[in-house]
Amino acid sequence: MILNETFDYADDAALQAAWTTPASLTLDASAGNPSPAAAHSGANAIHQPMNLSFNITPTAANPLLLRADIYSSGTAQQANTVGLRTGANPLFEMGMYRFFDNVQTGPTTTAPLSPTEDGIGIRLLNLGVGGFAGQSWIKFDDNYTGWARWEALFTDVTTTVRVDLDIDGVWDYEFSSTRGTPIGAFTDIRFGAPSAVGTSATGFLVDNIYLAVIPEPSSLALSLLGGFGLLAMFRRRR
Repeated sequence: MILNETFDYADDAALQAAWTTPASLTLDASAGNPSPAAAHSGANAIHQPMNLSFNITPTAANPLLLRADIYSSGTAQQANTVGLRTGANPLFEMGMYRFFDNVQTGPTTTAPLSPTEDGIGIRLLNLGVGGFAGQSWIKFDDNYTGWARWEALFTDVTTTVRVDLDIDGVWDYEFSSTRGTPIGAFTDIRFGAPSAVGTSATGFLVDNIYLAVIPEPSSLALSLLGGFGLLAMFRRRR
């Protein structure tokens, strides 16, 4: 286990000592799974854990698992995510976005969206979306209100994501992408509003950020990754 963050801090000062500032990072004692949760306000608020150093290259035998509970107030034009990266490449983010450059409308089809089209989804860079020309953003659905559990599993060549809206035990969205060459290492974990965001980054809470190398591929990986080839696939539960 690399990180198991439940945000169970005594006060804001203790939270900010564990995660990088700005001071817009605070505790919300009335929300969480269970409470408290971390909250941030304002644009360009990026938070990374202090005194945490890792360099993990996921493999098929030892995938890397990232999980987080993210709350959205339903406010439009948000950019609130949890993600992994090594500098700027590879890069992975999951959560709410104020716009999507492209949206996946089918197994091999994308369509452009206007900058005002926001919602929930993921961003991938150097993680296998080359089958969709120019695309690094995959939209799952429009914005929502409430908690959702996000889970991402990485091997050396695959990225598999699923989302449980309302955290009711039902995975509402599933996505898998495969690339032809290894993804490489991840060295940074962060949450907050990505840098290219407006001023409407409000109503964001996060809880239960978990990052670990697991010894065997999970049943999720086996069921979603098998047979997908080199094209990303997306399925919404009906």
